Amino acid sequence: MSSGKRAEDLHVGLMEGAATKEGTARYFLDLKTQFAEYRDHSWFRFQTPSHLALSRIGFGCYRVSAGARANVDALREAILTGVNVIDTAANYSDGSSEQMVGDVIRQLVEAKRIERNQVAVVTKIGYIQGRNLGLLRTAPPPEVVKVRDDIWHCIHPDYIKSQLQLARYRLGLRTIDFLLLHNPEYFLIDAQTRGVLADEARAQYVDRLRRAFEMMEEMANRGIIQYYGISSNTLAHSSSSYTATRLDEVLSVAGPRFAAVQFPANLIENDFRYNRSAGGGTVTSVALAHGLWTLGNRPFNANGPRGLIRLARLVDAPPDGGDSGIAEFQKMQGRLMELEAQLHDLFGSAFQFDKTAPAFSDILERYRDRFTTTDQLRASVEQITHLFSPTARRIQTAVQTKNQEIGFNQYLKVVNAVIHYWERYVEILVHQRMEGLENLLGEHPALQGKPLALQVLLILLSGDVPATALVGMRKIPYVRQLVQAFAEPSPPEREMLSLVGRALDLIEKF
Repeated sequence: MSSGKRAEDLHVGLMEGAATKEGTARYFLDLKTQFAEYRDHSWFRFQTPSHLALSRIGFGCYRVSAGARANVDALREAILTGVNVIDTAANYSDGSSEQMVGDVIRQLVEAKRIERNQVAVVTKIGYIQGRNLGLLRTAPPPEVVKVRDDIWHCIHPDYIKSQLQLARYRLGLRTIDFLLLHNPEYFLIDAQTRGVLADEARAQYVDRLRRAFEMMEEMANRGIIQYYGISSNTLAHSSSSYTATRLDEVLSVAGPRFAAVQFPANLIENDFRYNRSAGGGTVTSVALAHGLWTLGNRPFNANGPRGLIRLARLVDAPPDGGDSGIAEFQKMQGRLMELEAQLHDLFGSAFQFDKTAPAFSDILERYRDRFTTTDQLRASVEQITHLFSPTARRIQTAVQTKNQEIGFNQYLKVVNAVIHYWERYVEILVHQRMEGLENLLGEHPALQGKPLALQVLLILLSGDVPATALVGMRKIPYVRQLVQAFAEPSPPEREMLSLVGRALDLIEKF
């Protein structure tokens, strides 16, 4: 550029400022008059080395977007009721998540409801998906890892620098408070698949981290970010695991602005407390010893012995506990089977359901009760519709009369309706299944009478790690339920850990 300025030094239209010690402390002081019942120790902690006052619950922005009014309202509600940590990522909702975060912060600042220096924004970089992948597919960045055809990954300094600039503009912020490498262990997963020797792969992995950190340190020195860190699903894995991200190795190549680590933390995935994977210590002990800010993600979506388990119940549960919702789903199943019988009569020998063209009711029967979360169902819808595609094509080809066309179109409408009702059916099944867990946890006086999500959150926050639990609160009722944790005294950690053992025994039976 003729002026000699680098792209990342240009910040026209970006909001100045960043989270500060004074600003974040004032945020809680200002809200204390409005929420006198909140307890400071349950509400926020001062984190080192940043010295920022950060809420113990963070707003997790996975699957939120600028176009969803309910998401926007939920984030506003969270910020105005005591949550000053916002966690997003460049790939969440194809960048729309970051845009929403920036829009809400700007609106609240302009309305003088908050100041920029009162909230801490965390974003993450590493994934190459969606539009970004479309742009880079023909000219991939250096050292890219091709996880799948639709997901690539990269932590090369050049890629991080370019994505950081885009993230700043989506967020509309001059300075990002915390920038995290997003699941860099994909390199190790790929290396293991390719048969690379463990020691060789680990040396390359640490070197990649070192070069990424050097660039992030430079960005921090220039005020583009304040601090940096790492978010890894394998941070708490045993040190003997090929794909483990070992915190001692991470720290060995990190600079002074390395300040945060993020990892899964919930009732089931609690290895961060026990696994000695970081130079002889646990993630908890090493993080505390080095004064790192610890963020736990997926507090309610746990990887259990039989797959993903949802550790929460419906906020808006129907009065009958969901029986009417199950009845509606079963009614739609019945309607589906009626239409299939009608199609049998309409088409005669021109079309019949069989193994190569299965009825959707048969597919539904096979998969109906396999899902333990609605996220699992949504992720499988494409696969399920793929199984049904040959059926739809063969019926369409066989259509010769107007009545056959009408019958076929009615059938497709009911198939789509069944998928919609199926999601509610899964929600209700989880809600009913988790009642036993809620009752068990409620035997402890500190958790008695509280909804399961709040119980799980209080158990997670009973210790010092994680310092902040990141929660996906996509609607206002979720926010209002969970900020109740700020008013609760921290339950005894030892008693909570004992209770977790009993909870895990019950979950094994699900």
